[in-house]
Amino acid sequence: LREKMLKIQKMREDRNVKMVQKFKELGILIDYDTLKERHAGEVIGRGHIAKELIAQGVCSSVQEAFAKYLSPNGLAYVVSRRLTVAEAVGFAGKHGGVAVLAHPSKIKKNTAQTERFVRELVQLGLRGTILTSLAEVTFIAILTVLNWVRILNRLKKPVSY
Repeated sequence: LREKMLKIQKMREDRNVKMVQKFKELGILIDYDTLKERHAGEVIGRGHIAKELIAQGVCSSVQEAFAKYLSPNGLAYVVSRRLTVAEAVGFAGKHGGVAVLAHPSKIKKNTAQTERFVRELVQLGLRGTILTSLAEVTFIAILTVLNWVRILNRLKKPVSY
């Protein structure tokens, strides 16, 4: 467990250092050691960097920091190296954890693809999802309705809209 956790932390740390370097190339200085000291005991991520950009007056909001610098199209974005889904779900189960899907509204797939993806996750050991916003609750509600419509259509049962 410890070895795998250290590997995951190292991947995140490497990404953070690369982002800080990109900011330096853009003329924005972020002292990563100070950032780590200020947030001791926390796992540093893009949210911490966004707050640092606000503190420096570079951005006025977290949303602006992500839009301009930290999102996949951002000027300082660095692709993260991650565990595969199978590795992550297996890792959680092997060590007494519960695998859940966070932010399901960010899945960029059509309904059929999403259903296949979630079925795969369940087969791997997924046990739930985390809904943290109205958008995510709405997303799940729409998927549920579409799923019921598809089932009823297959069963040749009338569907009213």
